[in-house]
Amino acid sequence: MFMVKNRFRTCKAGLIPVVLPLLMVCGCDYFKTEQMRLEDARFLYQEGDYNTAAIELKKLLQSDERNVEARVLLGKIQLWLGQSRQAESQFAKAIEYGASREQLAIPMAKAYLAVGKYSQVLNELPPDASLDPENRAELMVLRGRAYKALSQQGRARAEFERALATKPDFAQAYLGLAEVSLAERAYREAELLIERVVAEDSAYPDALLLKSRILMEQAQYAEAEALFTELIDQGQVVLSPMQEFRALTGLAEAQFRQGKMDVAIKSVNNLERRYPRHPMPKYMVALVEYARGNYAKAVSYLQSILQIAPNYPSAQFLIGASNYALNNLEQASFYLSRAVDVEPENGHARKLLAMTYMRLNEPGKARELLQRSMLSEDAGDNSELLMMLGKVSLQSGNIDAGLDYIERSVESGGGGEADLQMELAAAYIASGKPELGAHILEGLPDNGEYDYRKGVLEVMARIKQRETIEAQEKAETL
Repeated sequence: MFMVKNRFRTCKAGLIPVVLPLLMVCGCDYFKTEQMRLEDARFLYQEGDYNTAAIELKKLLQSDERNVEARVLLGKIQLWLGQSRQAESQFAKAIEYGASREQLAIPMAKAYLAVGKYSQVLNELPPDASLDPENRAELMVLRGRAYKALSQQGRARAEFERALATKPDFAQAYLGLAEVSLAERAYREAELLIERVVAEDSAYPDALLLKSRILMEQAQYAEAEALFTELIDQGQVVLSPMQEFRALTGLAEAQFRQGKMDVAIKSVNNLERRYPRHPMPKYMVALVEYARGNYAKAVSYLQSILQIAPNYPSAQFLIGASNYALNNLEQASFYLSRAVDVEPENGHARKLLAMTYMRLNEPGKARELLQRSMLSEDAGDNSELLMMLGKVSLQSGNIDAGLDYIERSVESGGGGEADLQMELAAAYIASGKPELGAHILEGLPDNGEYDYRKGVLEVMARIKQRETIEAQEKAETL
């Protein structure tokens, strides 16, 4: 018994030099004070280790939920990480526990913008005179972005110009003006504004991202791909998660638009590894499958997206288009209707939905949808809509209105495009005016691309005019 006890004491004594350092290392986190956690979080934040800083702050708030400074810093970190709703909640709690609204005006405005609360930015956060000029200018820019998101381009431009008057050469204000110019398709003006920013900082991420968007809108996909690649690969600038996400998404889309499907898929897979919970990578895969003609595969990917993001407008549109291609017209009608409800300004969704109604033999629904589209689109871009309205009217038996719409479509399209001319000829033939259709066809030049279709229409015109021998001869030559 004595020997056992003595051995136990020896063992304990031997363990002390080993256990004590381990206890100090493993348990040091337990002995941290709230102030130590806050200081560590500040240091980690300044070093760019945002995730570890967030962990420290959350531990601090577990013991002191009213710590305003910790909530504000955690909110700023969550904004950087793209966790916008959590950031908004932190700022709201900080104000509840005593932080001044003026102190949090800028981060709160950023959070509101990120979650789509544009009216709150404008109504709750005026550029108070108590703010210093730099902060007041930044808040003006954020208000300008809110106006732009609400499609109030004039007011957005005014806010950006006020910001420049308050803080000359403010990069974000120049970029705001460039975005307004881009929305107005004034590409050269947008490029000049971006160049003013890049002249001061050639690697400014937001400027390069906006420049890439301009290239994409002008279908300069190879140049956009190069710029996205440069932005992702450059080591001297740390991109925020949102900036990196936009760059990776843009890279995949630029590759897709060039038909570089295998490369695009690799970029999408990289995007999915980095952002596994975001629906965009799956959407991009579905887009590639749709472009390849694998419509059923596209539907499968899109259904998985809509389970977690039921109001994702791009996914609604693409799954509608995929079902249309598969001739699942009822399904196409369902999804395209939802896409139009979520994003009423999506002209492509409205037109495809109208085509679906036409194939479902519901010309009344198609006509109502197209007439609403006519009111919302620019007068100069209505040739296709007019043609569709003409076909819908012919389908519903309103011959005169149908011909009128199609004639207007040809006029607005310049009157010289062979496909529009043949649409008009087909309409005349179908509506019992084959001589007018034949006259149009005679005036069209021979063109390998259209010869067969033109010949078919000529056969139909001859048959309608009871010129059966001529119709047979033409049919034999085809």
